[in-house]
Amino acid sequence: MLYTEFVAPCYRRASFQLTPLQPAAVGFRKGLVFAAIFGIASFAEAEWQVVRLDPLGATRSDAYCAGAGQQGGYATLGGIEGACIWSGSAASMVSLHPPGTIRSEVRCVIPGQQVGGVAIGAWWYASMWSGSAASWVNLNPPGAFTSFAYGAAGGQQVGGAAFTTTGRAGMWQGTAVSYVDLQPPGTSGSAAFGTDGTHQVGWVNVTGLERASLWSGTAASWVNLEPAGASGSHAYAVKGNYQVGRTIVSGRWQASLWSGTAASWVNLNPSAATISSAYALTETRQVGFAQIDGYNHASIWTGTPASWVDLHAFLPAEFSDSYAHGVYHQGTQTFVAGYGRNSARSTNEALLWIYSQPAVSGQVVFGDYFGPPIATALIEYKDLSFNVVHSENASLDPDGFFTVPTPAAAGSYYVSVKVGSWLRRTVGPIDTSSSVQGVALHLINGDVDEDNEVSVGDYSLLSWAFNSVPSDGNWNPSADLNGDLSVDIGDYAILSANYGEVGDG
Repeated sequence: MLYTEFVAPCYRRASFQLTPLQPAAVGFRKGLVFAAIFGIASFAEAEWQVVRLDPLGATRSDAYCAGAGQQGGYATLGGIEGACIWSGSAASMVSLHPPGTIRSEVRCVIPGQQVGGVAIGAWWYASMWSGSAASWVNLNPPGAFTSFAYGAAGGQQVGGAAFTTTGRAGMWQGTAVSYVDLQPPGTSGSAAFGTDGTHQVGWVNVTGLERASLWSGTAASWVNLEPAGASGSHAYAVKGNYQVGRTIVSGRWQASLWSGTAASWVNLNPSAATISSAYALTETRQVGFAQIDGYNHASIWTGTPASWVDLHAFLPAEFSDSYAHGVYHQGTQTFVAGYGRNSARSTNEALLWIYSQPAVSGQVVFGDYFGPPIATALIEYKDLSFNVVHSENASLDPDGFFTVPTPAAAGSYYVSVKVGSWLRRTVGPIDTSSSVQGVALHLINGDVDEDNEVSVGDYSLLSWAFNSVPSDGNWNPSADLNGDLSVDIGDYAILSANYGEVGDG
């Protein structure tokens, strides 16, 4: 194996040494933390479900990554630890293990591509697949005796390779000969673990300590992310402006979040945790592990230590430890891949946590209207001070029924809607920590000028358009209150009946 960090980045040895192939260094130690989710104050417990990905007949499985509807890792079948991918269920597993090789693992999945390592003889080799064992590509650079790939995005693959006695961070573009060395001059060892296609992250050994690092495609672009006062740090994933990893503070690893500089460091370690690490992120979410009372708990955050959610709480009782290594967001769902220690079986099982964001369902009733069904309405969520914090363009069925996701941050909100000539209707507050049904939004018609009140201004506009149809020069569709394609006495009647009404705030 190239070195421990290349095979199992969640575990760190005291020194950065090259060793031959050994059993995977992924035994359960007390201390993994799911990283945060920006902007989400809490997750509703009822909205989480767990899928056990361990395939039939496997004696062990770990999921290390997630993305694009897939999860990646390995499963031990017939005594062989083989790279594999899943699509959300145990039965969906596809083996990527190349025939004739000793071991293999997937460490990153992106649309149409997977990367990781394949062991041939005594050493690991950086590897790439496109969905099948037959698609395997050996990325080991010319002159390197071992290598491993950990991340991929935007046509890049990142990891490291060893040409002498220490591993060096590097980057590929789909072929072994495309390898680019990222190790800064004057340093003594490095590894890269993640990329978003523009930036790469990992660590660089500087004066004997591994320092969290950020690159932009060249060794010269290296940025040291280690915060002042720390005694070691690693960065494992990058997405846009954010990076996650871990930092040694007062002798303990702490899950960490950065936004491009050492000074931007945020300590994500929950107050109840002894140690923690963050391994993956989306634009708004981070996952990893936290050690609670001596046991490792898969975890997820929202960008602060207080936002930590214990994902281990959703597992069956036979799991003693759990870890989160991959995360992606699709629509209103968040998918977190990892694994847990099944004490009853004395083995690891690949796991997938799925969070379905709570939703609000209800009906918009358009008063005094007989025209074609209205297809959409802008649903706004307002805080308790009536400030708009989130909005969704809701699709309405022919009877006005809708379902929209709640704001990312669970809490108490008013639900508000304003459509065309109807006055604004605001109801609530409602608690969005779980899904809400039956929200009724009955709208009052007559607001021709859309100023949220039925007044003399509306009479003026309707009078100007009176007795018009769509082909006339004075036609005003907002004055056609009842939707019958003419502005006539029926519309005057609606306006008169609702004169003086004022919409909600």
